[in-house]
Amino acid sequence: MHVLLCGGPARFPEDWRRMAIDVGQLDDRITVPFYGGFEHFERLTDEVDAAEGAGEEAVLRYQWLYRTEIAE
Repeated sequence: MHVLLCGGPARFPEDWRRMAIDVGQLDDRITVPFYGGFEHFERLTDEVDAAEGAGEEAVLRYQWLYRTEIAE
């Protein structure tokens, strides 16, 4: 299954916004390590949206919620 990560910091790489995740690992939230912290995303709906562009498979969309820093 492919997911699309929407929103978040402008410096978050575009090529990281679309990723493949095993169906067994899907959750309501995704946490991505990034620049000494974690970006947190939440699934928008349970519906699968059609991806933009012809021939691409459908994706689940996640919206950015907040960032947490790694404590030392």
